[in-house]
Amino acid sequence: MGDVYEDCFFHPVLRTEIDDDGWVVLSGVSLIDGSFPRSCDAQHCGPIRIPVEEVMAIKQDLEEYAHRRKAELSASNST
Repeated sequence: MGDVYEDCFFHPVLRTEIDDDGWVVLSGVSLIDGSFPRSCDAQHCGPIRIPVEEVMAIKQDLEEYAHRRKAELSASNST
């Protein structure tokens, strides 16, 4: 609990719950707009931890962050 992860929509999410009932599902609250529950399947979504220090920079320009992350994911999938 308390970790920050990136969900499928590139929001930094404060993890409030983990459900490990055969599928590991992370749930939490978006640190961008407060929406909840934000949930990701750890196996299919591939959420990553985000250092707390990066959250404010991401919040200032989520669109740029999402663009950069999509490019990174595309590059890693093409290799």
